[in-house]
Amino acid sequence: MAVLVCLANLFLGTVPWLGALLAAVPTAEEIRRKAEEVVSRPEYQLESELNPESLGLFIRLIQWLITPLRWLFDAMEGLPSFLRWIIIIVLTMILIALIVHIVWSFVSAIRGPGRKSISRQSRAREVSVKELEQAASESALRRDYIGAVRFLFSASLKRIEQMEERPFRRGITNRELLKRYRATPLYDPLCYFSETIESKWYGYQECVAADYMSCLEQADRIRALLLQRAAAGNSVVPQQKRESHAFGA
Repeated sequence: MAVLVCLANLFLGTVPWLGALLAAVPTAEEIRRKAEEVVSRPEYQLESELNPESLGLFIRLIQWLITPLRWLFDAMEGLPSFLRWIIIIVLTMILIALIVHIVWSFVSAIRGPGRKSISRQSRAREVSVKELEQAASESALRRDYIGAVRFLFSASLKRIEQMEERPFRRGITNRELLKRYRATPLYDPLCYFSETIESKWYGYQECVAADYMSCLEQADRIRALLLQRAAAGNSVVPQQKRESHAFGA
């Protein structure tokens, strides 16, 4: 019995709250009137972006462009209509091409040389061995050891190019390099560089200071081998293999 009394009191206490909640809900007419008010605001009037003044200016511009074409079309009276239309269309295309060319030339003159021209000029400048070795030292000071290793490798390849007086083919891979120098003393240091870069750069393994120091020793070894070859007056690659392993510029 006591439970029934508690439930009755709870229901009676809840009914006024439900009534107040239902009274606060707006009617359908109020919702419709509020929606019309929101939609009628200026930011929702898309057609206002093209006001009569701007539309009239656009129409006058079109008429100004069409007037000489209409005069030319009337001046060719006596010719077949299809021939007059062909002439008008061809002249219109030529005019558009001239306008585009003039605008493009003007914009290009203002912007100056593009990024492609700048990149070509940058590639045209030869980077010396000393600059690459300096970049390797700076990377090592920043503890960017894999960057330092890559700079050392580039410096060593640059030394070999200078020794052979022939640049490597652009885009040559490490595997191609190892194949080229397999029968020479340069194979071991080049192989060490290649394995280090593959495991530390492409393999995302950590490159530490010891790896950099080992590659520095390999770079010194390559330098010493090239000096020996230069003193002996021999090329790095055996003479009988030069033709089969020749690289383009």
